[in-house]
Amino acid sequence: MIKQLIIIALFALGMTGCSEDTKQNKSQSGSHVEKSEGSNNNVKNKAAGKKNSSEKVGKSENQEKAEDKSVYKEALKAEIKDVNAKLPVKVEEGVTVTNFTVENNDAVYYYMCEEPKVGMDAIVQAQQKMKENTRQSLQTTNDPETIHLLRMLRGAEMGLIFRYKGTKSGRTVDVSYSPAELEF
Repeated sequence: MIKQLIIIALFALGMTGCSEDTKQNKSQSGSHVEKSEGSNNNVKNKAAGKKNSSEKVGKSENQEKAEDKSVYKEALKAEIKDVNAKLPVKVEEGVTVTNFTVENNDAVYYYMCEEPKVGMDAIVQAQQKMKENTRQSLQTTNDPETIHLLRMLRGAEMGLIFRYKGTKSGRTVDVSYSPAELEF
């Protein structure tokens, strides 16, 4: 069964004006990456907050928390593998999602920005607005896949980064959320 995972396309959430070619043609929308169901049901159930009836009783809170965190991270790794199988995906003119990975304690979406179609200076100028608009969209989403991703990130106590890289300059701009910023 194929499901859709919404990758919040920051360019479509108020970051218009980065591309001189498409400046007037943008509207608010999300971009989709299809994902297949291939991960272990126990991991998915745990990541969804469901307890396995065969779990042992009597573990310390710290042990349970560490195990839960580990289960969420494993579920996230499976999710990342599924998403990467569908990449690259063109989000809009000049912007392509190329990779989804874990770095340190963050899940990172990589976007390649075709310069000069997409100006990296404009992204820097709009960085805070992009962060605010995306956070609001994440808070109000009804999309089950996005909600599931956020639940996994919270359970794993991980942050989220949208990383934009210019094709010519190699310049990168991050729009990042700490684990605490994803608690809403």
